[in-house]
Amino acid sequence: MNVTKALAGMCFALVLVAGCSPTDHRVIMRALTAQLANEYHACVPLGWNPVSVAGTYYPGRSVEYQDASWLPPLWIGSVGKDEVTGPQTRATYAVLNELVRVGMLIRRRTPLGFRYHLTPRAVPYYFASNDYGNNPDDVPYLCYSTMVPLRVTWNQPVHIERGADGSPVRVFRAGFEWRASPDASWADAMLRSHGVLLAPTQSPVVAKFVDWKGAWYIENIESPLAGRSTVVDGAAWPSVTPRP
Repeated sequence: MNVTKALAGMCFALVLVAGCSPTDHRVIMRALTAQLANEYHACVPLGWNPVSVAGTYYPGRSVEYQDASWLPPLWIGSVGKDEVTGPQTRATYAVLNELVRVGMLIRRRTPLGFRYHLTPRAVPYYFASNDYGNNPDDVPYLCYSTMVPLRVTWNQPVHIERGADGSPVRVFRAGFEWRASPDASWADAMLRSHGVLLAPTQSPVVAKFVDWKGAWYIENIESPLAGRSTVVDGAAWPSVTPRP
């Protein structure tokens, strides 16, 4: 086993029992790697169209179907026959059908149009939460790459700040460089052209660590650069007011 990796793992395990310092760069890298293992970077909007504005985007029209059953599926999309050529649904419909073609969705005909469901293959790539501020609207995506931490560049010492409730909290921040993982095999050129890049979109970034009952957790990720979520190709999606 690599000695550096072994020491980092040992330090990470011993932080809770008064071993290594939580600001040791090997310990920080271990925490970043573990906690950001599924932090998505590049994604395909699932059943909705992003509307570009001021260098970022907001969720536009959605075809997600709200199933009120006791145990609803993870995600359902519904497109009516009269919507498939509409200006606000055309791109979404094309993306859904491409996801069917590459095995990520199942499409079924209904009397009124089409229903879409995730396949088992798609479930690990599904993302609809907001762990570090990169999805504030909790909209659904299928994501095809993740953040991969590379190197810790600096850190603050552990210090006290006030939490949301005003109580004192032990915190520190650490800057780190990262890269995107290779794209998942199902993300072909068409899907990537309709993709978005979740914030942060550039490296390096800053992670804020908070002590919660002796364990250090990433509370948020901040970017000193322009780190807002962006659309890969704005021309791939409709504008707010479709041109005639």
